[in-house]
Order: sequence, then structure tokens, then C-alpha cells
Amino acid sequence: MERNETTGLTGLMAKYYDDKRFQDKIIFDLYCNVLADMDYMLAQDAIESLMKEKRRYNAPQIAEIEDMYKKIARAHKADEPQYDGITKCYVCMDRGFGFRKEKVQSSVNPVTGEIHYREYEYALHCDCKAGEENRYNGQDNELYKSKYRTEAISEHFDTDKVKSVNLFKEKNFVRTSMPASVKQICHELGIDLKNLRKPVGA
Repeated sequence: MERNETTGLTGLMAKYYDDKRFQDKIIFDLYCNVLADMDYMLAQDAIESLMKEKRRYNAPQIAEIEDMYKKIARAHKADEPQYDGITKCYVCMDRGFGFRKEKVQSSVNPVTGEIHYREYEYALHCDCKAGEENRYNGQDNELYKSKYRTEAISEHFDTDKVKSVNLFKEKNFVRTSMPASVKQICHELGIDLKNLRKPVGA
């Protein structure tokens, strides 16, 4: 989970319960560090489930969050459809998600003027059925509205081109040399040809 996501969920608890403990930076960071190892959507479900409990006047303890998280994660895994070996979406290869990378200017050398960049990786949801699990819009949250949302793969990639590359990889990778047209698409999408065994965005 990203830092802004952990601080958002911890801040949600602090605000919802008006819990003064979170004014202590050590306590606030402790919650954030625990949440960092969790899946954002499942952690949010766990926290909101605890919030809905009656007779709760203080923010949940870390152990309570971890227990609820494990419970929700088990239920989520049990509900996942079993893969039948047949690819249904050639944009995400049935994973429901992808990634994009973005370079952001981090600093400028005051002597040489050289610009330094940091590369960040952002998760994207697919528009297919599998991607519904990874779609998030903070404005839909009844308890705590936020500006955060997961963007779609289609917002950053030409999905027809992504399909073309993934179809080629699955059907012809071993038997057929890559056509120039597919190489051109890979170049446009920024795909390293050496890593073509990995799904686009992996």
C-alpha cells in the first residue's frame, strides 16, 4: 500500500473517532507501517467493518484490524472464481489490473543544473469483469469521501494494441517470429522486448 493510502486510512480512524492517540506521531506511524503490508481495498473493508460495530467508541487496536483483515482476505479468496485456463481478457490477461510507470522530477543539481527524476509505479484497473475488484473511487465511499481513485488501463494505454501484443505472446510466442507490426506496438507502449513473457504492465 502507498504511503498516501496508509495515512488516509489512519487519518480516517483518527477523524471518525476523534481519537487523540493519533496526535502522537509514533502511534500514527505505527498504524501506517502495519497497514503498508496490506492490500488497500481489503484493509479499507476491514476498518469500515470495525467502524460499523456497535458500542465502539475508540479506534480499533492494531490486532483487531489485523484479525478483521485476515477474515476478510479469506472470504475474498473463497469468492474468487477458479481460473479455467481460457483467457477471457487480453488487456489484463484476466488479472484485472495492470501498472503504469511515471517519472517525476525530484530535484535539480544547483551547480550543474542536472535534473533528477524518480520513477513511480501506479496500479490501474481493467475495464473487464475481473477488474471490478480493483476499481476504486473515493467519492463513492459513504463513510469517508476522498479524491483518490484507481485509473483504468484504457486511460493510459491503447487497449487494442495491448490486446494485439498479449494475443501474440499467448498464441505464437514459441512458434513464430515477431512481426514488425507487433514490435512497433511494443515500442509505442514502452515494452521491453526481452520481457515479453510478462503480461503488459507487469
